[in-house]
Amino acid sequence: WCNTGVLAYVWAPFSPHHFMVVFALASAPLAGAIVAFRNAFVMHSIDKTTSLFIHISPAILCYNLRFFPQDVSRYWYTRSVVGDGRH
Repeated sequence: WCNTGVLAYVWAPFSPHHFMVVFALASAPLAGAIVAFRNAFVMHSIDKTTSLFIHISPAILCYNLRFFPQDVSRYWYTRSVVGDGRH
């Protein structure tokens, strides 16, 4: 569900409150699942590599959107709702 929320925010950044929920879900449960399920970057195991990517990509994206909004917005089609002084 968190990956869907991240994709919805990326394609239609309409609310800073939506981002706060997505950031909280991506930072805590998904990032914690990497440790809990012992996900690792194992090149010869497609299952472990896929699981790691699924769990870590929303956290990396939300971190960059939160702390580097100008850099992310430079390469995206709309300006980010986060980081414009309203949070």
